[in-house]
This record gives sequence, C-alpha cells and structure tokens, in this order.
Amino acid sequence: MLFLDPDNGIEVPSTKYGASGSSKCVYWSELKDTYENGHSILVYQHFPHENRERFVQRRACRLRDELRASDVIAFSTSYVVFFLVQQPRHVSAFANAAHEVQQQWRSQIGVWPAATAGGVS
Repeated sequence: MLFLDPDNGIEVPSTKYGASGSSKCVYWSELKDTYENGHSILVYQHFPHENRERFVQRRACRLRDELRASDVIAFSTSYVVFFLVQQPRHVSAFANAAHEVQQQWRSQIGVWPAATAGGVS
C-alpha cells in the first residue's frame, strides 16, 4: 500500500499538471498509474468547505470509478479524511481492519461505508 499526502488535494482544477505548484497535488493520472501497478492507495485529504458526508461519498465514488477499483473505504475525523482505494486481493484484510477501527475509535473516526463484522457493508 502507498500513502499519499497531497498538500492541495486531488487534481485541483486551478493547477494544471506540470504547472508551478502542481507538486502540491496528486493527479488522477498518477493515481491510476499507481493503482494499475498493483498498489492499494491511502490518500489524505482535508475537508473542503462543503457538506462532509456528501464530499466523502462523492470522492469515494469518483476514486472507485476513475481507478476502476474494487472498493474504497473512507476514514474521517473532524477535519480530515483518508480514502483507502483497495486492490481486490486486499479487500478482505482491509474490511476487517476497517471494522476494528470503527469499533475502537467510534467516537473519533468515522468509517464509510459502515464496517460490519463480516466486512464492509
């Protein structure tokens, strides 16, 4: 698994690839290449000024669709969210880990979609 911490997030529309400041973003093409090379990806994101639940759902769905990933889990705190884009071979292990996080950190870390004992629902 690779962890990515882009300062300005995923492909900020105002910053074109290769332009000044583009190193502070991660681009969809870079995420696709990383995923296609067999890596699960954990991406750190600050919450934008919008409804957090809608942002998490929209971004997780776009990550799944853009990368053609089998599954995406989001772990959110009050200010940030981590998106875990999973390779198919990692889904079972990560589902169990998500369930553990949800059980142990329920009041501090939200898991999307909600983790269940048998995996992520």
